[in-house]
Amino acid sequence: MTNPTSADFSSLGTPSAQRLLLDLSALLVDALDYRATLTTIAELIVAALADVCLIDVLSDQGQVQQLACAHRDATQLPVLVSFAAQYAPANDPANPMMQVLASGQSIWGDLPGYPSAQRYLGRLGRMECHAFVIVALRARRRIIGTLSFGRLATAPLYTRSEVTLAEEIASRVASMVELAQLYEAEQRQRQAAEQSARRISLLQAVTAAFSKALTPAQVAEAAVTHGFKAIGATSGSLLLLAADGAQLELVRALGYPSGIVDPFTIIPLTLDVPVTASVNAGTSLFIRQYDQYPEYADLLSKGQQATGSHSWAVLLLKAETPPLGVLALSFREPQQFTPADQDFMLSLAQQCAQALERAQLFVAEQQALAAAQRAQQRLAFLADGSIVLTNSLDYQTTLVSLAELTVNVLADWCIVHICEDSGDWQRHIAASNAEHQLFDVWEPLRPGWQQRAGATGVAAVLETAEPLLLAALSSATLQPYAAEQAAIDRLLDRGLASLIVVPLTVRGQVIGTISLGRATNRPVYTLEDLDLAQELARRVTIAVDNSRLYWHARRSEQAHSESLALLDTVFNNAPVGFAFWNRSLRYVRINQTLAAMNRLPIEAHIGRTIAEILPDAPPEMSLSLQCVLDTGAPIIDHSSTTMSHLPISQQQHWLTSYYPVPGADGQIIGVGCVVADISASKRVEEQLRFLAEVSTVLASSLEYQTTLDNVVQLAIPQLADWCSVDIVDDAGLLLQYACASSAEFAWSSALALEAPTNSAHDLMYHVLQHRTVLHLDGDCNDALPFGDGSTPVSLWLQQQTCHSMVAAPLIVREQALGVMLFVRLKEDRIYTPADIALASELARCAAVAIDNAQLYAEAQRALHVRDQFLSVAAHELKTPITTLMGYSQLLQRRARREGNVAERDLRAIQSLSEQARRLHHLVLTLLDLSRLQVGQLSVDQVSLDLAALVQRIVVELEPTLERHTIMLELPPAPVLIAGDDLRLEQVIINLVQNAIKYSPDGGSIKVAVATAGHHARLIVTDKGIGIPDEAIPQLFGRFYRAINATTPRISGLGLGLYIVREIVTLHGGTVSVQSIENQGSTFTVELPLLG
Repeated sequence: MTNPTSADFSSLGTPSAQRLLLDLSALLVDALDYRATLTTIAELIVAALADVCLIDVLSDQGQVQQLACAHRDATQLPVLVSFAAQYAPANDPANPMMQVLASGQSIWGDLPGYPSAQRYLGRLGRMECHAFVIVALRARRRIIGTLSFGRLATAPLYTRSEVTLAEEIASRVASMVELAQLYEAEQRQRQAAEQSARRISLLQAVTAAFSKALTPAQVAEAAVTHGFKAIGATSGSLLLLAADGAQLELVRALGYPSGIVDPFTIIPLTLDVPVTASVNAGTSLFIRQYDQYPEYADLLSKGQQATGSHSWAVLLLKAETPPLGVLALSFREPQQFTPADQDFMLSLAQQCAQALERAQLFVAEQQALAAAQRAQQRLAFLADGSIVLTNSLDYQTTLVSLAELTVNVLADWCIVHICEDSGDWQRHIAASNAEHQLFDVWEPLRPGWQQRAGATGVAAVLETAEPLLLAALSSATLQPYAAEQAAIDRLLDRGLASLIVVPLTVRGQVIGTISLGRATNRPVYTLEDLDLAQELARRVTIAVDNSRLYWHARRSEQAHSESLALLDTVFNNAPVGFAFWNRSLRYVRINQTLAAMNRLPIEAHIGRTIAEILPDAPPEMSLSLQCVLDTGAPIIDHSSTTMSHLPISQQQHWLTSYYPVPGADGQIIGVGCVVADISASKRVEEQLRFLAEVSTVLASSLEYQTTLDNVVQLAIPQLADWCSVDIVDDAGLLLQYACASSAEFAWSSALALEAPTNSAHDLMYHVLQHRTVLHLDGDCNDALPFGDGSTPVSLWLQQQTCHSMVAAPLIVREQALGVMLFVRLKEDRIYTPADIALASELARCAAVAIDNAQLYAEAQRALHVRDQFLSVAAHELKTPITTLMGYSQLLQRRARREGNVAERDLRAIQSLSEQARRLHHLVLTLLDLSRLQVGQLSVDQVSLDLAALVQRIVVELEPTLERHTIMLELPPAPVLIAGDDLRLEQVIINLVQNAIKYSPDGGSIKVAVATAGHHARLIVTDKGIGIPDEAIPQLFGRFYRAINATTPRISGLGLGLYIVREIVTLHGGTVSVQSIENQGSTFTVELPLLG
C-alpha cells in the first residue's frame, strides 16, 4: 500500500502540519461534546497521518476506555469497534500503552519489529498495521489517555517529526478533553444539584402527603400517587405484611394493565418472588434488567412483555419494627440505580414505612377507642338487659321486654326459642324494629334443616350447644340450610343480611336459642357481636333458669302439700295396714286398716308398744323392728301365717315389710311398716296350683274308668271329704261310676248308691235337669229344697253327718253328661264362694276329660273295626290277586312268543298286568299294616351288602321307567349291615317309587349309599313337588298324605312311609327327610354297620 498522504510533515512548520493543526484548533474551539469531537479528530488524523487511529481516555475509576476510532476503510470501522472490547489494554507494566500512560513518553516504530508490542497492540495488529505511534494525552501535568495510530504494511515508518506532530496533536486534544470533562463535571454537579433540589421538593410533597394520611389505605394512596411521581416509576404497588406474618396483601396498585395484578392480591411468603425475597432477606432489591437475578428472569421477562418495564425496584418498608411490607416499582426506561437514586428511593421507603407505622398506631388507637366505646355500649346494654331480666320472675314477660330492647341495639330481628317442659320446641318471643316486618328468620328454612341429613341452623345449635355466626348471608352461605332455592330467595327478600344464633345452656343442657338478625343497611355481625350475644344468652339463661326454678319450687311446694294430703288419704284409706314407731318402738301413727286387723281403735295404739297392744303377738315382730332400727336395713316381704278369728277356722296369710324412716339430717327417727292381707291371693294361688294338677292328672289317661277314678280322687281332701261322679246312661238314668273319700271317712264310700237315680224329686236329677250348681250348708237333711226325703240321695244323706254340700253338673258341648257331688262332713268346714267356684271349675275340667275319654273309647273301637276289616280284606284278596297276576304274566309271555296278538291287545294285557301288580302291592302293604298293628311284623337279620342290594333293585326298576332316570352312587367297598333283605328291599322300593311318584313331570332320581361313622346311609333325592314345612312332622304317620300330594295325578294310601319307618326302626335305624316345597326332597335312612 502506498503512503496514505503526500503531505509533508517533516516539521511542525510545514504547511501540511500547520493546516492540520489549524483544522484541529478550529474543531476544538466549540468542542463541548468531546466524544463526538474525538471521533472527528480521529478521522482527521486518518486523513492526514494514518490508516487507523484510536483515542483512549482514562475514566474516573482509572480504567482505559476507547472513546474514538477511525479507519481509512469505512467498512472496517465496525470491526475496529468490536476489537475495542476484545483487545482492551490490561493493567500490565509490560503493555506499551500502559508504559505511555505511566511515563508520558511516546512510543513509535515498526509493529512487526516490536515483538513486545504485538501482544498488547492487538487492535492495530488485527488491522494489519505496519508502523505505529502511541503518544500520551497530557493535560496540566496529568496524563488522561493515549493517542494511537498506525499505517498499513506498505507505508513508511513514522519519523521523529511526525511523532512530534502527533505529540502536539495529543497535547491539544488533551487540553480539549480536560476542558470538556471539567465542563461535563460542572454540568453533572449542576444537574445533581437540580435533581437533589427537585427530589427534596418531591420528598417534601410526599412527606406532606404522608403526614395527612391517617390510615394505611391513605398512606398507600399517597405512596402510589406522590411517591411514584417522585421516583419516576411508571407503575407500582404497595403490599403490606398480613397480621399472621405469613403473606403479603396488596393494598394499592397503580399503572398496571387491567387484570395483571389480580393473581397477586395475596402472596404467601413461601412463594419465591422478588417482593417475598425482599421481606425474607430484610433488604431492598434494585433490578436493572430482567436477567440480573436468574431465579426471577422468567417472571420478570413476562412482566417486561406485559407492562413494557425494563427495570424494577423492591423497597422494603421497615421502621423501628419488623418489616411492614414492600413498595414494588416498575420503570419503563432502563435504570442504573446510582447510589443517589438508591438513597432517594430508600429515603422515600423510610418515609412511607414511618407513615405506615403512624397510621397503624392511629388505626389501633381509633380501634381501641371504638372498642372502648363499643364495650361501654355493650356494658350499658347488658346492664339494661340485666335490669329487664331481674324485674320479673315470669320469664315470658321478661323475654318480651328483652327482645324489644335487643332490636333497638343489637339486631333488627330477635327470635327466642325455648324448650317447654314437655320437650317440644316453641318460638316464644319474636320482635323487630319499626323499619322491618316481624318474622321468624328461620321459618323459610325450617323444612330444609328438618329434612336434610345432619343437623344445621338452629338444629345444629341445639345439638352441639355451639353458636352459629353467618356474617354475610347469600345464596351460597344459606345453601346448607335450605331444601329449595325458593326458601333462600324468600329469606333474602326480607332484607336479612347477617345472622347470629346462640344457645341458652344451663348445667350442660340446651334449653333454648336466641336468633339475632340484621338487615342489609346495617353492618354485618362480627365475632365481637357474637361475644356480646353469648354474654346476653348467658344472662338470659340464668334468668330463665331462675324463673323456672322459682316456679318449679312453687309447684314443688304445692305438689308437696298435695302429696301430703294424698299421702294422708292413702294412709288412712288404704286396703293395707300402715304404722310408724319411734325409736322407743312405740306407736306414733297407725291407719284404720291395721287397727282393724289388731281389733283395736286407732287411739288405743298411740304411745304404746306391740307387746302392750298384742300380748299374744309373736316376739319376732318386735325383734324385726329393733333390727331395722339398729342396722338401717329394711326387711322386705316377710311372710307370716295366723289362724283367723272368724266363726269358721281358716288360715290368714300376711306379708309385712319394715322400713327405716330417716329424718331431715339423715338419722333414723323410727320404723315404718306395711302389712298386707294376702290370704285371698294365697287361696287363688293354691286353687291355680290345684287346677294345674287337675289338668295334668286328667291329661295323663284317656281310659274312661281311669279318668272317672282320677276325677273323684282329685277332690279329696282339698275340696271334699267325700266325692262321687254320676253319669247319664243311654236310658237317661244317673248311674254312679266312681266315688272316693278321705281316710277319716273311708267307711262312707261303702255306702255308694247302687240304684239308679231317676226321680224328678232327687237333688241329683234336679242339678242335671236345671244345669245349675246346688249348694247346701248346715243340716243338709233339713235344707233339701225338694222331695219328701225318700229319694235315694236324700236317704243316703240322712245317714251321714253332712254339714256342707255342692252338686255341680258335668256339661260339655252343651250336653249334660252327669253330676259331680262334693260333701264335707266336718262341722267347721263349709263351702265358701271360692270353694264353690273351684268345685265348678273342677266339674268343668272333669266333664271335658270324661268327654275326651268317651270320644277316645269310641275312636279306638272304630279303629279296631277298621283294622279287622283291612286284615280280613287283605287276606281274602291276596289269593285271587296272586292268581290274576299269574295269568296276566302268562298271557304276556304267550303273546310275545306267538307274536300274533294285536298291539291294542298287548297294551291291554300289559295294563292288566300292571294293575294286578299294583293291587298286589296294596294288599301286601295292608298285610304289613295289619302285622304292625298286632305286633307280628318281624325281621330276620343276616349279614348283607347294602350297596349290592340297592344296585340290584335299581337295575330291576330302570326298565320300567319311562320319564325318569336313576343316578346311582355307590362306594367302592361293600357296605355290610345286619338286616332282612326282603324288608330292606321293601324300604328301598318304597323310597324310590315315592321319588318317582312325587316327580310327576319326570326327571332324575339320585340314589346313593355311603358310610358315616358307625352307620350306613341310604340317600334318595328327587326334584319333585317337595313337602310343605308343616307336613314334615306328620309325614311318617299312618294314612297321612301332605296337602300338595292329594291330587288326582298322584294316588296312594299314605302307608308307604309309615311302613318304611317301622321296618327301619326294627333294624335299629332312623329315617329322616329334608325338603323344600316345589324344589324336591331328600330321604335319608341310617342303619348300624355290621361289627
